[in-house]
Amino acid sequence: MTSSTGLKPETISARKLSQRIEASCAKQLYWVTGECKNAVEGRGNTWTFDLVSREGNLEAGERLSIIPCKIWGSDVTRIEKYLKSQGSTLSAALVDGMSLEVRGETDFWANSLRLRVSGIGSGFRRTGAMLGEQKQTLDEFVKSHPECKRAVVPNGQVHRKAKQGVPLPAVMLEAVTVVSPQHSQGKNDLWFELGDRGNKPEIVDYKSINWYQANACVRFSEILQAAKQNGHGMVALVRGGGHWSGMRAFHSRQLAEIIFTAGIPVVTAVGHADDVSLADRAALASFGTPSALAGAIDQTRKNQKSEFFKTRDQRMAASKQEEQVQAERQIKDLKAELAEATSNLIAMRQHMAASETQHVQTLLDMARRRVKGYSRLATGLVVGLAVSVLFGASGWLEFFGVDPTPRTVLATQGIALIAAWVISWRLDIARGKLRRPAPRPMRVPPTTTEWMASIKRVRTIRRLRNLQRHVPAETASSEV
Repeated sequence: MTSSTGLKPETISARKLSQRIEASCAKQLYWVTGECKNAVEGRGNTWTFDLVSREGNLEAGERLSIIPCKIWGSDVTRIEKYLKSQGSTLSAALVDGMSLEVRGETDFWANSLRLRVSGIGSGFRRTGAMLGEQKQTLDEFVKSHPECKRAVVPNGQVHRKAKQGVPLPAVMLEAVTVVSPQHSQGKNDLWFELGDRGNKPEIVDYKSINWYQANACVRFSEILQAAKQNGHGMVALVRGGGHWSGMRAFHSRQLAEIIFTAGIPVVTAVGHADDVSLADRAALASFGTPSALAGAIDQTRKNQKSEFFKTRDQRMAASKQEEQVQAERQIKDLKAELAEATSNLIAMRQHMAASETQHVQTLLDMARRRVKGYSRLATGLVVGLAVSVLFGASGWLEFFGVDPTPRTVLATQGIALIAAWVISWRLDIARGKLRRPAPRPMRVPPTTTEWMASIKRVRTIRRLRNLQRHVPAETASSEV
């Protein structure tokens, strides 16, 4: 890339460029004219102020040229002496809106151009363009809205104190919209102060806006409309201090008209306690700082709680008490129902246990009769067999291929009689123990289902006694 002269530009560091600009601009002596703004008397007998030149106007768009100025101690003394000789003072000269002609030497401090003032002309007049425009705009606003009493209040009485609260009923402060630049310290201060107090609004909706954009007033109108639609009771316009030039938007007649005709209460807290804007006068109330606004909201909600809040609290307390009574009644009814259900369940279990016991007992009785019948049948068979052997021994001997001699016949008959007597005796003894369980448990005790199936088909006394050893638990205690 080449410059307009056709020569290739030199490549230097940012530091080098800064040093060259500083060297070319520093230590230059000028007489400079402009409008005084934001004059402050500092420590060590010093003064700081801005010297401003403006092109255009606030409504159509303005361009400000601002030169920071500083008067050091020795120069303050000399200028003060000179102005007194002319019948004036330095403090009278350094007032917002004063048209000044100052002499000074350019200087750089913190990479910024600054004018070290060493003299002030005595012909100063308070005829600054910005001050004149503000006065004209205020006069026009007063003529258009004579009902706006705050428009004619002296500057020192415009801002309210935090202890005075917000001139609104506390019920309207339950939902609030806060409008501020996106990264404004004022918004952070308000958020912190509201959060640190016990009377914070229920809803605080933060909306951001850029006052340097051309459509800022349109954006603000949209925010006001949304706040009304959402049922908010107040809109707070806040800003956290900063350079005075950022306050210029709040002197706009268009913004003042929007605030005054918003249809929703608007309060301002733009962080410049000593600078009263047209927006401050058009608003319902204004506060010097966002912290003061937070204190006023807290004070209002604390001291101006209307009968609505008291009635609401009483209704809520009565409603909670009624809910508690109903809850206790429901708990009592549930306990009664639970007790009844428990009683029914116990009765049902007892009935089921009794039925189960009766069923098991019936199965046992049927099994005992069955087993006893089979045992007697076996005894009858044994006796019948013994009788057949007694009267037909010869035939039995021949059937088995034995010679039926008198001796073998007699022996066979004796053996048959003895065997029949022994078997019958043993069966009779076993029948006597029919109701007794087996002395030893089974190696693998049956489950209740297996026991029910086995008891229905048991045929022998031994098996029956084993089953009686493992009667289900519900009936074991009742078994005799």
